[in-house]
Amino acid sequence: MRLSIIAVALVLLAGCTPAPQMPADEHEIVRKLDDFSAKYEQTQNGVQQDAIAVSQAKFIKSHMVGRVARNWVGTLKSIDSMFGTVFVKITLSDAVTVEQQFDQKAPFVKKLAALRVGSTVRFSGQITHEGSLTSSGRTENPEFYIKLASIREQ
Repeated sequence: MRLSIIAVALVLLAGCTPAPQMPADEHEIVRKLDDFSAKYEQTQNGVQQDAIAVSQAKFIKSHMVGRVARNWVGTLKSIDSMFGTVFVKITLSDAVTVEQQFDQKAPFVKKLAALRVGSTVRFSGQITHEGSLTSSGRTENPEFYIKLASIREQ
């Protein structure tokens, strides 16, 4: 019986394709940002929240702003268009996203139009800034703006 269960498990696993692995730099940054988010949510008061937000802001300034993301991996959360502007959002974790806006006539939009929302993508580009309006938004769900150079489905 035990061998039968193991055999079935191996057959099922053989049909699964593993999720693409994040590059080491992306993994470490996302892990740290997720840690800030978790700590912020577990705080007891505003003084503690502010201390975490200040630490995270320093981390973002030194590790994210201006960084070139090379072959990072994420999930394509959305591609939307409104009044001639295309918005693309990629999630790196439950809390961390990167996004960019394009003119609808930009050549890059053709690449975006071929992608499926919900698919795993590999992308490269330069992170320009974090765009949350509040420190709680930045700490709990940071939104990084990126100037995409490439994107493709995995």
